[in-house]
Amino acid sequence: MAATIHHAFTSLSAIGTRRTKSRTGPDSRRLGGARPVRCQVAVGENRRVRVRNGDDSIEICRVLNGMWQMSGAWGRIDRDDAVEAMLRYADAGLSTFDMADHYKRRVVVKNGKDSLDICRVVNGMWQTRGGWGRIERDSAVDAMLKYADSGPTTFDMADIYGPAEDLYGIFINRVRRERPPELLESVKGLTKWVPPPVKMTSSYVRESINVSRKRMDVEALDMLQFHWWDYSNTGYIDALKHLTDLKEEGKIKTVALTNFDTERLHIILENGIPVVSNQLSTTGILPCFPFLPGAIKSLRESTIPNTALADSVAEECLLVFQVWNSNGWIIIGEVP
Repeated sequence: MAATIHHAFTSLSAIGTRRTKSRTGPDSRRLGGARPVRCQVAVGENRRVRVRNGDDSIEICRVLNGMWQMSGAWGRIDRDDAVEAMLRYADAGLSTFDMADHYKRRVVVKNGKDSLDICRVVNGMWQTRGGWGRIERDSAVDAMLKYADSGPTTFDMADIYGPAEDLYGIFINRVRRERPPELLESVKGLTKWVPPPVKMTSSYVRESINVSRKRMDVEALDMLQFHWWDYSNTGYIDALKHLTDLKEEGKIKTVALTNFDTERLHIILENGIPVVSNQLSTTGILPCFPFLPGAIKSLRESTIPNTALADSVAEECLLVFQVWNSNGWIIIGEVP
């Protein structure tokens, strides 16, 4: 399968299982840098592939130039500069371009009657845990407001991301006080629960979720993404059943997963647990976790500029990745 390069973010969705060669420049981690984005190039027998169905076929590059950021959500597009850049890519051998008549800015993740409307670009907050320097609370919340005002109103965090949930609580209260109701309605907070592999009793799960609800200052979590460390301990099924109970009580709107493999995903769905997504974290090559077509969406998260993604992912998915902007804040971006 071919890959698509989306130039506003320094990441490449190189879908395939071939070896890849990374070419990155020193500016590759900055948004809006002056240097052109350097992306991964598939290394194989040739640089082109033919896609076909019956008598219909077309030969294209294995790496495609994606143009979805031309929608303008990341700043003004200078027509002449854009066309010159396209010519440079074509001259370099990347002569296939991917575009659309429009790009939707929001998407609904759902499973059965459970669904959540979120942005296709999600603001990631994992670096707020402080490993990359001190987090100044007021500046962080101001940055969150700027992102929400500009359109990306979905935020991704976890109970283990330092003060991330607390920052969201401060942020959402400022939105309630200082912004119109329409913006408040569009803001969504996706958090993760990463418990130790202890006995998953109803009271333990409830108390843990109540901590996140209190920190984020919300009656119901928009999405609770569940992570489990040890598959030999089947307590994850008990935990997810208790989370489903809390969803039915109105304390969680949607239940989701992080980093679950196919075998456990089958087991979870067979137990009637309506997970709406599975967020995968990649650090180079994504493990080959095939998904159940049509069952859930996959939030694929990369934390490096160049990422090769396995070709066993379901067709309808989101790609999310985290990068620094010029102010040291982070964004999770999405490739449709």
